[in-house]
Amino acid sequence: MYRLAMELGEFGGDFAKGTNKNVVSHGQIKFEEAVDEIEKLPEAAQRDLQRVFFWNPNPEYMHIREVDDVSKALETCPIVEVKEASLTERLKLMKKTDIIHALKEMSVEYPKLPKEELIQWCVENAPSIAAYAPKRCIVAPAFCVSKLYRSIYTYLARKFDWNNSYDIFRDKEGVFVIPYGAQQVKQPDGQYVYDFPNDEVTDMLNKHHCNRCAGGYVTKARE
Repeated sequence: MYRLAMELGEFGGDFAKGTNKNVVSHGQIKFEEAVDEIEKLPEAAQRDLQRVFFWNPNPEYMHIREVDDVSKALETCPIVEVKEASLTERLKLMKKTDIIHALKEMSVEYPKLPKEELIQWCVENAPSIAAYAPKRCIVAPAFCVSKLYRSIYTYLARKFDWNNSYDIFRDKEGVFVIPYGAQQVKQPDGQYVYDFPNDEVTDMLNKHHCNRCAGGYVTKARE
């Protein structure tokens, strides 16, 4: 539904030039709706989404992955966009010797160049080398969740990830393995357990019955 709306231009915005905050706010879906879409995916695809929404300081970072059942599942999810990786990106994954071998197989005469320049030469002069390049796709967040990156990542991290925490738990000191983002809280009976913060992320974990801290998480120190 959301992807169709984007394709029809109902969300607005210029992806190439960027958009102002008012346009971005107008085009957003709710966090609950985004999580509902995530939960329609198989677990492997949900785990892959963490790499899509993980904050990376490199502005040129792209999540490039294999074309397989996971990528095909992600194509059905409206909170991400999946497109074929460029030939340049695919050739970067090959060794220079493999690129040269492919050119020889194609009976193409090529100049002696450093790998980066050879890749550019292939793109411009021998695009049919694509048949020899690994199949890859790029998965990127969709416009409709531009303001939900952190919330989506936190949801997935609390659902799947673990932290090693040096702590004192129930009078024992050591390194404890706990669900990502969990904190110690004191129960009415005086016992301590680990629990997630009371926020919208935890609300969604409860809604989809995947709150690992429901009722309080009890851990043991690592040996």
